[in-house]
Parts: sequence; C-alpha cells; structure tokens
Amino acid sequence: MSDLASIEAIKTLATHGKSFRFAGAFLSRLQLQQAARLYHFCRCIDDIADESDCAATAYDELLLLKQQLAVNDVSDNPMLVDFKCLQAELKLPIAWPNALFDGVLADTKFFTIGQQADLTRYAYQVAGVVGLMMCPIIKADKRGYPFAVDLGIAMQLTNIARDIYEDAHLDRCYLPTDWCDCSPTEIIANEAVTQEKVKLAIKRLLDLADHYYASGRVGFHFLPFRSRLAIAIAAKVYQYIGIQIRRRDYCYWQGRVFVPLVMKFVLAVSAGLSLLNLPLRRSHQPEMHQGLEDYLVLEKGDL
Repeated sequence: MSDLASIEAIKTLATHGKSFRFAGAFLSRLQLQQAARLYHFCRCIDDIADESDCAATAYDELLLLKQQLAVNDVSDNPMLVDFKCLQAELKLPIAWPNALFDGVLADTKFFTIGQQADLTRYAYQVAGVVGLMMCPIIKADKRGYPFAVDLGIAMQLTNIARDIYEDAHLDRCYLPTDWCDCSPTEIIANEAVTQEKVKLAIKRLLDLADHYYASGRVGFHFLPFRSRLAIAIAAKVYQYIGIQIRRRDYCYWQGRVFVPLVMKFVLAVSAGLSLLNLPLRRSHQPEMHQGLEDYLVLEKGDL
C-alpha cells in the first residue's frame, strides 16, 4: 500500500472511528496502518448498505464484491485491491470477510432479529469477525481469538444500543422481537408505551454487552503489552458509551452518545491501570458462541 493510501485510510479511521483511532495511537506505525486499512474496507462495505438510494443496487454491489474477493482476477476497485493485499499479508481466511459481507448484505433487506441467538450471530458477522481479522495485526496468540470475537460482539451490541433511533429511521431494528416487539415506525413515533418497551430492551442489550466485554478482557492475557494497552483503551471507551446510555435512563430519542476527548484520556489511564488487575486466565466458555458454530467450525479449520 502506498504512503498516500495509508494516510487516507488513517483519515477514514480518524473521521468515522474516533475511538479506534485514539486507541490506535498506542500501536506501532505498521499496526496502525494495517488496522486503518482493515477499518477502511469494513467502512466502505458498510457505507454501501447504509448510503445507497436503492437497496437492490446495494445488494448487487455487495454481492459482486464478495464474489470478486473469492477469485484471483484483477478488480478495478481500489478498496478491494488493497484489502486483497492486506488479506495476503495477514493470511486471513476467506471465511472472515465473507461473514462480514453476509451481515451487511442482510442490512440491504428487511429482516428481523427473532431471538438473542440471532442477535449474537448478526453481531458476530458485522463486528465479532472484525475482532478476528484484527488478531494477526495486534499479534494475538491464537488461543485468544475466541475472546477477540467476544469483544467485537460487545462493541456491536453497544453500537446497537447507541443507534436505536437512528437505525429506526433506516427502517431497521436490531432488538430481538422476543425482547421488544416494536417496529421501526413505532420507535420513531415514540409513544410512551413504546418508550418503556425499548428502554427495557436497551438495558437488557447493555447487560449482555457487559457479559461479552468481561469475556473479551480475559483475552488480554493473549496479547503483547503494547497491543494489550491499545485494545484495553478501545474497550474502555466503547463500554463507557453504554455507561452514558444508562445515565440517560436509556432515553434513546435524545440523540447519539459521544465520548469527549478529555474523557478518552481519563479512560485511557483507567484502562492502563485495569491491566494490573486482569480477570483470571481461563479457557473460553463455549456458551458465549452459541449459534455461531457453523461459522466458527469453518474458521478453526482455516487457522
């Protein structure tokens, strides 16, 4: 990748992934560049689904990119060309970006999250697998890979809790219907009965996220110190979003929650201190990945 392209990828990270860019300052230059390139790829894929005026066109574009990624022919898409180079550098199994494509492809069509297992699967596809793709960048021991999935899932659950109202305006709701049977239209209308249902579901969502954050922290044992600090900071900043949502009493209609720069520095110090008291090192708990067996069995075979 050229220095100019690398700079552009880091700019994308700084613009759209401020929390990750802040934490990335604690990585080496090469690691930051690779993380920015990965983020740029994921962001471009996500933007196709979110910003297209035609869902069918977005679906076709994403499907074509997924097909082009699977073959060795030359693509004229600079983003895909660079990701293929990154994939070769890091030896990423094709199953990982394919899972990301599957999750984002789902966003181009109306779908519902029926149960918690469906929510976990979606969070894996769009974020847990990104945690996996980060593992070679941050030099994680392969025993830590399952915990990286959990941290990615936790962050996505936080994203969903933060973006309830915004997602509703895109005709999306990621709350399981057996938790909350409110449609995007009802969420936008914001009647009192709907508010109470959604607030209870957001609390449940953040409780689940905290469960995955706790598992993700066990994975810090499998990281070199510099990477451990960077990922601990990213996790701390993201989890703080959930704390702010709780302090707002889950009032999702009041707009998105942001973490000010000064607070990020405070959280960075807190994250560093927390590394002195990590949870006990242990094996990963299989129940954390219930519903992901089809994806993870395939990936374990590719490692």
